[in-house]
Amino acid sequence: MDILIWTMGGHDIGMGHIFRQINLFHKLSKIYQVCFAINDDLETKELLKFNEIPYVVYNEFNDVLAYLKNNKPKLLVIDRLDTDSKEIVIIKKYIDTVISFDDRGSGVSNVDVVINAIVPSLPETKKLLKGHEYMIFTKNVENRAKMKKLINDRIEKVLVTFGGSDPKEYTLKLEFLFSKYPSVQFFVVIGPNYQNKEKIKSFGQMYKNVQVLENCNDLSEYLYSADIALISGGITLFEAAYIGTPCIVLCQVEHQNITAKKFFDEGACEFINCAETELEEAVVKLFNKIKKQEVRLQMSNLQKKYVSVNGIENVLNVIKQLL
Repeated sequence: MDILIWTMGGHDIGMGHIFRQINLFHKLSKIYQVCFAINDDLETKELLKFNEIPYVVYNEFNDVLAYLKNNKPKLLVIDRLDTDSKEIVIIKKYIDTVISFDDRGSGVSNVDVVINAIVPSLPETKKLLKGHEYMIFTKNVENRAKMKKLINDRIEKVLVTFGGSDPKEYTLKLEFLFSKYPSVQFFVVIGPNYQNKEKIKSFGQMYKNVQVLENCNDLSEYLYSADIALISGGITLFEAAYIGTPCIVLCQVEHQNITAKKFFDEGACEFINCAETELEEAVVKLFNKIKKQEVRLQMSNLQKKYVSVNGIENVLNVIKQLL
């Protein structure tokens, strides 16, 4: 055992941690022996099985600790957003090297390296590697980003997707768009941990201009072909920017507000705060604004400049130096 990846996924916490580490696994597993330690979430387990990734399930911290004691990996990768300093101190008794991703917890002072590509305002430490140059994309996204993004004179295709779980259920709340813009084709992508899947699937029968896709294997295909995307402020925002697809961001949690605001300040997206109560009014206002071709063209050009390339290679280099 070379590397243990300790992460989590689910409806309330989202699937961004899992998707990021799956992308990293596909690179790491060509060089190292890698296993996941995950929470007991059905959809997360199914996703790892689909990707043929070995995993163990933990119910509490002591389960992970026991696994570390028995298997003695050379490196522990943590992607859980908040680590605890007391837990990291105990872990370091049994394993030499620990990397944490987008960590806001007290454990940042105890890990060896913190890689922060997304979450803003993390504590500054000498171990902190931050910026979009550490953003991990799939190979499909990398390939789409190399293709020229065409900005059509009018909006014909819109992608609607809110990560792996959509905890604020924006997909349901945006149903009004399908009747308000009947000439627009909407592609609605459902993640593995969405609630009310059957209701969302019914949109495909209720509206002629709606196609619903579940567990889409290549979101980059729809991001690339869409004239605009309605998305959350997590990894998909970075993917849209990398490809150059103009987007309206509906934030799910507070730290996404900060990320989306930075993109907005650069002209790289429009966004709606997660505390917004008049959702329909806010979405329609931005939808009508972004319909203008010159607005979308400018946004696409700024997006491409804002997100860096070779993120996964940069992360791999960090790991290789530590092992």
